[in-house]
Amino acid sequence: MLGLGLNSSLTASNRFTYVNKYSLSFDNTNDVVSLESSGLRGALNNGDFEETGSISVWAKFVTTTDNGMVCDFAVDANNRIFILYKHSNDTISCSYRAGGTTKIASLDPSGVEGEGWFHIAFTWDSTGTAKAYIDAATAVTNSISSLTWSGNWDSATVDLGESNSGGSDFWGFATDFAVFDRELTATEITNIYNGGKPKDETSKDPIAYWRIEEGTGSTITDISSGKDYSGTISGAAWSTDIP
Repeated sequence: MLGLGLNSSLTASNRFTYVNKYSLSFDNTNDVVSLESSGLRGALNNGDFEETGSISVWAKFVTTTDNGMVCDFAVDANNRIFILYKHSNDTISCSYRAGGTTKIASLDPSGVEGEGWFHIAFTWDSTGTAKAYIDAATAVTNSISSLTWSGNWDSATVDLGESNSGGSDFWGFATDFAVFDRELTATEITNIYNGGKPKDETSKDPIAYWRIEEGTGSTITDISSGKDYSGTISGAAWSTDIP
């Protein structure tokens, strides 16, 4: 092994401390992971998630004829933050909806269906700027400053793989899903992307972080520090298809 000294050995060793062998498979028919809990709802309220926040998720999209909701954080139908695959133009829409009006930062990576795994990040901040990233590429931005949010997270639904309002069920795979009550920087998102391989993100202090690594059972565990906002799987199946 050429040029592999002590420091390189330590780096290589650390690189393999994170191993995730699993994802969840969604088949576009009522498959969902329900993530809302009183604890998570409280954390979203305390962190003013609607004002400043970030979502990070790895997803793979299979060939389909339908739209597919990757994740949906919904106070109600008119106040929600979600990531939606749009089949009609083969794009990923990172959407912020407040007071019944939606602003979209649309990702168009020149083909989504059947193109393998993507890392998607969606951020928004108190200045009213929403940003969407795919595989850590330069952000697509949109202004949300004209929108007025209504309601709090006390009765919110938080779903992976399904829309709060029904329909648009996801068809594909998802893993390594994290939520933050702050705007991730472009540098942090590049670090999360890690050249196309998920790694442990607990050091970035997420509100909740589901690695989706269990491989069996009907629960995904939140591994963020001292929390445990676990999610309940309904219909989605464990898979060894991973980034």
